[in-house]
Amino acid sequence: MHTDCGTPCILPSHLEVCDFVKRQRQEQYEDLKQTLITIHRINEWTPLPHLQLRMFLIEQGRLPLKENNMVEQLECYLKKEDSQLYSHLRNTCSLCSVPTRQWFMSCFAGTLPESAFERICDRVIAGTYQLLVFVGISVLIALRHRLLSKNNTEDIIKYLEKLPEESGDVIIMKALEIWQKHGCPLAPATCRSESPIPGSDRGHT
Repeated sequence: MHTDCGTPCILPSHLEVCDFVKRQRQEQYEDLKQTLITIHRINEWTPLPHLQLRMFLIEQGRLPLKENNMVEQLECYLKKEDSQLYSHLRNTCSLCSVPTRQWFMSCFAGTLPESAFERICDRVIAGTYQLLVFVGISVLIALRHRLLSKNNTEDIIKYLEKLPEESGDVIIMKALEIWQKHGCPLAPATCRSESPIPGSDRGHT
C-alpha cells in the first residue's frame, strides 16, 4: 500500500507497472484537489481527512453543492420542530451566525465527537447528505436549554464550537428520528414552512 499523495492505494503485484500506477494515482489526486480548489470547497488550511472525504464524494458525484439551500432547509425545519428556539435565535440575531456552512462542509468534524462524525460520514458517503441538515437541527435542539438562556450572539456561537463528548450519540439518534419524520429526503428539497406538522408548534420541554 502506498500513501505518498495522502490517500492510500493498492499497488499492483508486478513491480514494473508500479511507477506508472503511482503516477496515475498522483495525477488523479492533483486533479481532484484542483477541482475542489476551483469550486472553493477547500483551501490550504483544509485538514487532510476533510480533503479526502470531499475527493471521494466528488469522484462519486455525491459532493453536496447547495449549502445555501441546506442552510435554508435547516432554518425551515428548525422552525417546524422547535418554534421557540427558532424565534430566540432569530430575535438575538444569532441564527445567521450559526456555523451551518462549516458544519456541512466538514460533516461536523471537529464539532461532534469522533464516533458520531464517523456515523455521519457513512451516511454521506452512501449519498444521504441531506441528513446533515437534520444533524444541525438536532445539535441545536440538544442544546436548546443552554441556548435559550443566552441572550447574545457571541455566547451562543461560542457554546456551539465544541459539543460535549457524551452528546454525540443522542444528537445522531435525534437527527435520524427527525429525518425519518420528514420522509427521509436524500437531497435538498423544498421545505414549506407554511405547512406545519401537526403538534410541531408545541415546542420542547
